[in-house]
Amino acid sequence: MKSETKLTPLFLALAFSISWVFMFGMVLLDLNINSPITLLFSTLSVLGPGIAALIMLLKKMSFKEYLKYIFTFEQRFSYYAIFVVWAVWRYLLCMMVGVRVEGSSLILPLIMIPVCILTGGNEELGWRFLQTQMEKKMHSVLAALIYTVIWALWHLPLWFVPWDWRNTVFDFFIFLGLSLTNAFSLAAIFKLTNSVLLCVLAHAWMNAVFQTFSHAGDLKGIVGFCIEAIIGMIILILCDKGIIKSAKTRI
Repeated sequence: MKSETKLTPLFLALAFSISWVFMFGMVLLDLNINSPITLLFSTLSVLGPGIAALIMLLKKMSFKEYLKYIFTFEQRFSYYAIFVVWAVWRYLLCMMVGVRVEGSSLILPLIMIPVCILTGGNEELGWRFLQTQMEKKMHSVLAALIYTVIWALWHLPLWFVPWDWRNTVFDFFIFLGLSLTNAFSLAAIFKLTNSVLLCVLAHAWMNAVFQTFSHAGDLKGIVGFCIEAIIGMIILILCDKGIIKSAKTRI
């Protein structure tokens, strides 16, 4: 139990250290967006959470078991239908309140999924490990609130990179608010399905849609994202109370 208690701070130390080296490296080296080194640093920077979780998990499972943890799907088909409904909702919400990037296609998010998995979605290999560890010690809603702050702080160096898409689309405090919605949505998806892979796809979809529709941040957007956050929070509460069956964690 004592070793379990140490997992969360150790994970955070590794995740932040690995990612921030490359994030701040892009800032200090003043890398141009078209530089091959920029592509390398940008890709490596998002691997921090996943690498940190892998190091933690290989202490308690084999690599084969780790791959099963990532790729195994559980629970009933209806829960995956919920994921599809959420994905459509997020797309329509962003389309209604945002401004489509000039020259982009309405199907651009689908095309961008592979790239967004490599440049953001794979963070979930680490963040779902963090969710599992935190929920062993506290209520799921409180864990999601704390995770929101951690997630936002982890991204903070990117606001010093002038060309990063988050920096050009969001004010940091707007991003913090959106992180709250994303935290509840991803936590709910994982709680229902115990599928890390599904969370990877969800995170990639979020990024792809955000890059297709530049947000105006008006009242409609705020209301829509608040509704999504509330639904995610309700699902977490109902799962914790046993009213909705949650998938059994494997770590």
